[in-house]
Amino acid sequence: MTSSILEPNRLKRCVAALVSGEVAPNNRADLESLVATALVAPVAFEEFLAALGEALPAVPGPDAVLNDFPAEAILSDGLGVLSDEQLSRLARSPGALTILHRLVDDALGRGAAGAYWVDAELLPDEVIPEELHDAAERGVATFRSHYRKAKPSTEPKRWLTVAVPVAVAASLMLAFFLGTRWSGERERDVRLASFSVRGDVTRGIEDVALDVGNGTNRRVFLTVVGIVPGRKTPGVFYRHQGKYLELPAGGTTTLKNFPPSDLGGSTVLLLVATDVPAGDVVLNVMPPTLTPEIAHIGAEQIRASLRDLGIRSVVQIIPLPSISK
Repeated sequence: MTSSILEPNRLKRCVAALVSGEVAPNNRADLESLVATALVAPVAFEEFLAALGEALPAVPGPDAVLNDFPAEAILSDGLGVLSDEQLSRLARSPGALTILHRLVDDALGRGAAGAYWVDAELLPDEVIPEELHDAAERGVATFRSHYRKAKPSTEPKRWLTVAVPVAVAASLMLAFFLGTRWSGERERDVRLASFSVRGDVTRGIEDVALDVGNGTNRRVFLTVVGIVPGRKTPGVFYRHQGKYLELPAGGTTTLKNFPPSDLGGSTVLLLVATDVPAGDVVLNVMPPTLTPEIAHIGAEQIRASLRDLGIRSVVQIIPLPSISK
């Protein structure tokens, strides 16, 4: 049985409203919630476009372009900045939605998206089994405990009380939800059969490629952490063009085209393989300061924190030659 990310009845109601051209305040909340979820989740986005495609050309009006809408304000404050008429035009414009979907994904990946979009990453309650809610809540409590121990007392308390529950709950809900549906067989252990580095780092991180082999009979998800000398916060790379970095069951994959803005200048990479998508969680459980000299300590802390959160992992330390100045 295939589960939907978007609740089918809500999707049907909203598409019907778009076809009729009557998106009024009384169904505004339904449509805004549906579009926001679609814009942060690749599978939900495909579901929404498929439903919209079935209704075309019944959906009235020409396809709008993103320039018709205040994109910067949307990324900062969400779809609430749009009038009912603007939201309706955006929701029935596949071209504008596709570009906005990429912009939202990029902003979330860089940590530049407003709180509206972090909240939107929480999956709809109706598609998450009750036992996963409980597991996610336990994971958030565990994470808070780890954070209090790892972070200095001078860190702003607001981040701990607000951002941690929202961001980590979203990450854990998504990880547990997708893990139950992408698990294939019951095996959850993570093993890398092989890995090798190709390319010349002196030409930039864009020239580096990692060949990675999967030692299990289920898919594995990958996160790359780049540690740069003299830079306090490592870069993290785990999604490309809206999709998670995946390693197929029993197969191999090549990771390349690393973003220089995130991983440029790295002399050590941490390759984190997990049984569920966990890039956001890795980002949150990293030590506050991570340098090449203590990469092994950071790797162990990430591994231990993921284990305590119920996420199985392998962390491989990959040294790269430094670039002579």
